[in-house]
Amino acid sequence: MKVFALAILVAGTFACGGERPDELGPYVQKLVELDAKYVEKIVEYKGYLSTPGMDQKAADIQQVMKELHDELAAYPEIENKKVSAMNNKLKRTIGDADNAGARRKLVEPDVPTFVPNAQSAIKMVLEELVIVHNNMEKMWVDEGKTEPFPLKWNQIKVD
Repeated sequence: MKVFALAILVAGTFACGGERPDELGPYVQKLVELDAKYVEKIVEYKGYLSTPGMDQKAADIQQVMKELHDELAAYPEIENKKVSAMNNKLKRTIGDADNAGARRKLVEPDVPTFVPNAQSAIKMVLEELVIVHNNMEKMWVDEGKTEPFPLKWNQIKVD
């Protein structure tokens, strides 16, 4: 009798939607959108900051990083602990309203240390993006997704 009750309990568990909803796919798609909106701009600013006389083209780096952080923070709650951890780590690396993370390094464009500070902040963010990419791609494969992984952050050059 106990075996029969256990078998019914196990069958009921699997029959009642034991499968979790896909949170990785929609989150990666959001990262693809953020890549086109912010990350490409940050990579472009990296080039401006390393070219003499072009650093003022990166003057709004602080605002770009703030907007990227805010969009990551506004993403709906994530139940998948691995995806949630990646999102939280990326947010912490960029920095929040308390100016922690990379944003704390940023100063106004007219301050003499603007270029090295902005370069350092960008490097922090780009390094984290590569780590997030590699972890997300591994999760993508582990979940058995057959379509190619859509992010290309592992190709970002971090000097």
